[in-house]
Amino acid sequence: MIRTLPLAFLFILGCVEFARATDVEIFGGLAFWSPALDTRYDASYTPSRVLGINQLFTDPDPRSSARQLLTLQGDTGVGFGLGVNVLPHSVLGFQFLLDRARVDIVGENPPHEVNVTYDTIAFPNPDPIVSSAHFRFEWPDTQGTLEETTLSFNLATRFGTGRVVSGSVSGGLSYFRFHVEAERIGAHAAWLGGHAVLFSELHEMTYSTSVTDALGFNVGGQLDVGLGSHVAVFADGRFLKAPETASAVGLDEHLSADIVTVPLQQIEAFLALPPLEIDPSYVRLLFGLKLKL
Repeated sequence: MIRTLPLAFLFILGCVEFARATDVEIFGGLAFWSPALDTRYDASYTPSRVLGINQLFTDPDPRSSARQLLTLQGDTGVGFGLGVNVLPHSVLGFQFLLDRARVDIVGENPPHEVNVTYDTIAFPNPDPIVSSAHFRFEWPDTQGTLEETTLSFNLATRFGTGRVVSGSVSGGLSYFRFHVEAERIGAHAAWLGGHAVLFSELHEMTYSTSVTDALGFNVGGQLDVGLGSHVAVFADGRFLKAPETASAVGLDEHLSADIVTVPLQQIEAFLALPPLEIDPSYVRLLFGLKLKL
């Protein structure tokens, strides 16, 4: 044990010298985001067979169809960013970044169109009569949010060390975590009343995706203007890229005042909504203060 004491002392001494030679910078501020999200979600479905008022969203009728396309486009918004630069070398080092934002989603949608084919009976003739009806609903623009968090680990190289104006270039791996909340999505149902009169209504609902993860990369640069030996203002421009990722879609709540109350879970199971392809990539410009320890 006595022999190991000099080695332990040398190790501790080396760590102290490494810490003295290592520059650590902590920074953060507000960020302007420009998301890449720009997609059209095909939420078309096969309407339920026209039966009684208590049999809505039970049995799809392949003779009928409903066309529903929803546009989702990310809007420019504001978020925040935090980071740490660890620079054991005069030029090279490591960078850790946390970026987070909640930006608006917009989009102009085409009409929601429904073609319904159904059978009626004209007594006393027992043979069914095939009838059809067409419905066209002007659909409101998409409103929603994209919430996203990104963690990045980068290699960095700096320039202009010791000058009033300095900077760095960095790039590396990024981990994206995101989800979408939006409105509206529709589901049409029809039923036969007395004297074979066709009644119908359109259920309107909010929808969201599950929290989804993706891996990608980032590349960017940082420019510092010193305000003293330990404080600087900075600007960091960065491009963060990940592949389009499928995210499960579910219904959240009713928006319409419907004549017939149908549980949301029943409508969701009937529609069997496909996943939404989300591009979590974005460009962001971060401004703030940097502390040099």
